[in-house]
Amino acid sequence: MFILKKELFCHSCNDYKEVDIITRNEVYMVKDEEIEVEAKICICKSCGEELFDMELDEINIEKAFEKYRKKHGLLTPNEIRNIREMYGISQRAFARLLKWGEITVNRYEMGAIQDKAHNNILILLKNPANMLSILENNTNALSTSKEKQLREKITLLLSENAITELENTILDNINSSNDIYSGFKYFDYEKFKSIVLYFAYNETKLFKTKLMKLLWYTDNLFFKENTTSITGLQYACLPRGPVIENRNLLLGLLEKQGVISMIEDEETNGEYVIPKSDMGEISLEDEELAIAKKVSERFKNFNCKQISDYSHEEKGWKENKIGNLISYNFAKYINID
Repeated sequence: MFILKKELFCHSCNDYKEVDIITRNEVYMVKDEEIEVEAKICICKSCGEELFDMELDEINIEKAFEKYRKKHGLLTPNEIRNIREMYGISQRAFARLLKWGEITVNRYEMGAIQDKAHNNILILLKNPANMLSILENNTNALSTSKEKQLREKITLLLSENAITELENTILDNINSSNDIYSGFKYFDYEKFKSIVLYFAYNETKLFKTKLMKLLWYTDNLFFKENTTSITGLQYACLPRGPVIENRNLLLGLLEKQGVISMIEDEETNGEYVIPKSDMGEISLEDEELAIAKKVSERFKNFNCKQISDYSHEEKGWKENKIGNLISYNFAKYINID
């Protein structure tokens, strides 16, 4: 593809000439290793000579650096900066704690390639417990006030980290298979959260029983059209129709994170879902949203019993024993028209 660019000085033409930008594979040396990337090259329109452009050269070099980092599992400059800023300390203080040269951190954050040993240390510092260990072994690196501020920050991060670990423990209990029982997709918590929020916003009172069926129909209808589910959820065949595996853990996590509230209905003793997060947190692709909308509109006026009875007519429920997982192979028989 040719892209018009400003004029550059061509030594062959001895004048400023218009150039084309072409894409071709070029090899760059990064840390004594040859890295091939698709580079943008300036070509003189008049004579066909290759011309040097500093802006494009920097872009090409950064492409090579990025490819090298991915190949060797190195952190990006932004990731390094985020680790340091997580602790609220300056580049100089960070370097002193790590006993590195004062300009080293600056160079890494500006794009220089870090060595593997330094990279491993930086990765460890994602865990505040490791930063605390470094601070304990290097108490004279910072002033008293700076050390106090850092300790307070580490304490806060350790508390937040404990919550995150609890959430991860919950998610680890969710099946992460990629097979016909998950719709050939690993469980996607963000998609699950988005679909629950979508239905919660589109129902006056979304009971948990109805939510289970809406999720099942959404995943299966999407699978019917795309040979993959949206969420990667597994569904079990239970007396009141299909329900997601680990439903209480997952809904409990959504509630704990402030995404939803589960309210007990005094009349029915059932639980219903109230959305707490903003609709902006619904992250679905257009085709995913279209399926969710179709399901929502189809069952808009169904109560829990009606949608349960409707699901009992589905082949996926009728041909499975109670307690068994329902294969997405039954998605081709879904009746939602």
